Amino acid sequence: MSLSTPSSSRLVSLGLVACLALAGGTVPAGAQDEKSRKKKAREEQAERRKAEKAERRAADAEATEKLEADLSGATPLIESKRGFFIGVQATSAEVSGADRTIARVGDIVVSDPLDSDGNGLPDAFSIANERDIRLEQSSKLSGRFELGWRRGNGGSISIRHWGFSQGDDVDVSSRFEQRGAGGEIELLLGGIDNPGFENGIAEAGDRPSEQYQRPFGSPILPRGTQSHGAERVVGNSSFSIRRTDLLYRHAALLRPRVELHYTAGLTVASVKRSDSATFTWRSFPSALIAQEALNVEQVSATSDSSAFGLTVGAATRIGLDADRKWAFRAGVELSGLRNDADLSYRNQVTSDQISFPEPVVNPPFQETRNNPASHLLTIVDLDLGIEGQVSDRVRLSLGYRHSRWNEALVEQSFQGAENRAQLVEAEKGITLKQPYFGVTFSF
Repeated sequence: MSLSTPSSSRLVSLGLVACLALAGGTVPAGAQDEKSRKKKAREEQAERRKAEKAERRAADAEATEKLEADLSGATPLIESKRGFFIGVQATSAEVSGADRTIARVGDIVVSDPLDSDGNGLPDAFSIANERDIRLEQSSKLSGRFELGWRRGNGGSISIRHWGFSQGDDVDVSSRFEQRGAGGEIELLLGGIDNPGFENGIAEAGDRPSEQYQRPFGSPILPRGTQSHGAERVVGNSSFSIRRTDLLYRHAALLRPRVELHYTAGLTVASVKRSDSATFTWRSFPSALIAQEALNVEQVSATSDSSAFGLTVGAATRIGLDADRKWAFRAGVELSGLRNDADLSYRNQVTSDQISFPEPVVNPPFQETRNNPASHLLTIVDLDLGIEGQVSDRVRLSLGYRHSRWNEALVEQSFQGAENRAQLVEAEKGITLKQPYFGVTFSF
């Protein structure tokens, strides 16, 4: 018995080892099959991608070959012809944003003509129907000229210039007078820059009314000379804008009927506005009215800006017929320019009374001239139009150009009634609307 036991144990151990060996051989075989299937799937996927890529390449090559064949048979670009060209455009430029309010005028309403306190003002009066007196710019014909050289490979170099100048003037009167039994003037009120309250010499501790703000002249005059509104204002303005570009353009034929043009260059621009107004003040307290007191206030301001920088642009021409003799054109140009401004403002009064032998020329209330820090002037030009090639040398165009000059002007004024010595500066943008007709001659 003792000999048989170990033998049985060895038999059992050998059986277990055999079972484990069989089990171990089965698992690796199944895993190997799964690995092979995945590898085969990856190879098939790679083959499909390769075939699809080859098909796309073949399709692109075929499309490119067809496009080249189509373009080779298309009408050549006029920009592919070597030589000089001259372009002339007649445009009606309408400017907005360059206007200026120089005064406010209203109708004087006297509800109680009595002057119980003897200060030269009726006890109850007000200003009604107030409106702005403005210097504005109207539309005007102007021209744009371009001279250039086509290199014969789709590229060209040119210089382009456009300018516009305009002016405006106004003459407005508004007064209320009350005469006595003898025909003399007992009460005289001006309706221009009159706030409608007693605005004589302020006493110590008085707080100026915050509602009283003159749009152009200084509040010092009516609060410091016992004036009660101006009876007349004569104003005039001048405005000019100039732009010169040195440009490189390149044109390419993308489709038989579609052209692409891009532009890069340098731009020099200038914007100048000058405004002036002369106010006549006769509305004083009764004693001064009897002496025919008169103040003549002269106000002027200028903003002269010069800018230099880069211009880029892109445009497309879509042929309306197969040979693109007639085409629709759309383009945009963007300019970023460094703008330097030269500003001035002056306000001076000449006083006169009949008892004085000579008028009294007072020192200017304000007289400033300054150059603020340079700032960025951005110009956006949008252009839409129709072009027609009427011969090998002449092309006509009819279209509309919309231009926005951001921060082109700096406007100065002394508007603050609370701080009458504070100079207020405001940057203004200009919008130009320009329908145009153009002719380009090639040589």
